[in-house]
Amino acid sequence: MHGRIRRGELVNDRWDPRAGLTLIELLVVISIIGLLIALVLPAVQASREAARRMQCANNLKQFGIAILGYESTYRVLPIGSSSGNTYSLHAVLLPYLDQRPLYDALNMSIRSSDVSLPGPNETTIYAGLNVFVCPSDPLVESLNTNYAGSLGDGRPQVTPEGRRIAFNGVFSDDTIRLAMIKDGLSTTVAMSEFLVGTPPPQVRQLRSLFVFVGNDPPAQTLTEFEARCRVQSRVNLPSAPLKGEFWTIGRVPYSLYNHVLPINAPNCYGVPGTRPYWAATPASSLHSGGGASCLFADGHVRFVSERVNPDLWRAVGTRNGGEVVSDELP
Repeated sequence: MHGRIRRGELVNDRWDPRAGLTLIELLVVISIIGLLIALVLPAVQASREAARRMQCANNLKQFGIAILGYESTYRVLPIGSSSGNTYSLHAVLLPYLDQRPLYDALNMSIRSSDVSLPGPNETTIYAGLNVFVCPSDPLVESLNTNYAGSLGDGRPQVTPEGRRIAFNGVFSDDTIRLAMIKDGLSTTVAMSEFLVGTPPPQVRQLRSLFVFVGNDPPAQTLTEFEARCRVQSRVNLPSAPLKGEFWTIGRVPYSLYNHVLPINAPNCYGVPGTRPYWAATPASSLHSGGGASCLFADGHVRFVSERVNPDLWRAVGTRNGGEVVSDELP
């Protein structure tokens, strides 16, 4: 006789088959497992986001190599343009992104804005290149891009001939050479990322969809325009072009952005056909911590916080503004 057997004791070197956990012990074990999951899951998510952010930065680095390769060949930078006639810098850089077959498939004898489907450029437009996509944007589609060329701080400039409007960013509707980036290659942003213009959730509406600010009367200063832009409702949005859509079009907001407002600020248009006419197409992302990866004209990439000083952000957006960038970007 073994006398009274207590749960969990060995009998003849074997566990008592009646052994088991009480309900309280089971609840304790479940609680501990739940606590461990709660502690580990945020770390896993943070690790995944860090990997996505790194991939996003690596894509911009590929653009930097392609831009400098293009410049080495032609001694000028790709024309960014802001019209519906010109093909985007993304399109002309395809051979330098190891996409020569896609480039050869483009029919550049038609307007870049002719994206009717089916159409001659359908294959290229819907190619869905990974180098065009930031993995932190879950709603991006094959015809979208999360990366855009900088037009500068939004102040248009009349060319020396006085015949047309140019912009003061690394990319413009005029031919730009590296020597024309007088503010310094390492302190001038060439490209950044932005969220594609797809509807809700609300944070995406703020960062990717456009509204038209009040037009009675037009905003007379950039400060007034910014104030109006930030308070405009985005519940019932008017028809407006979507950011990052049809990346072959060399035009805001399809493949170009500006530094009128800081990173993750709202997107707004002023009153077309009036002066002054402001338009804000800011950089944006869903990266944790708030901010966006930026490619500088010398080819290096760094993450810039959405808390960047607005004046500093505009200064690093211009190629020839003459600003002295002494402050460090956050």
